[in-house]
Amino acid sequence: MRYHNITKDDMLNGDGLRVVLWVAGCSHGCRECQNPITWDPNGGLPFTEKEENEIFSEKLKKIFGKHKILRPI
Repeated sequence: MRYHNITKDDMLNGDGLRVVLWVAGCSHGCRECQNPITWDPNGGLPFTEKEENEIFSEKLKKIFGKHKILRPI
């Protein structure tokens, strides 16, 4: 999987405060699309364990108020 951005503390894409992962690849081609740069499935950056940990640690900070990183057991 590839992604374009990780937005922390987002309040524009749904109710409440959230972390948003902007993934690469969309075949809809909507005329009014605000992010056509994300259409290419080969665009953006590789989604690795580093990015996964970043998302989970941000989510945990919002839930528990602490910085934690989840690791597989």
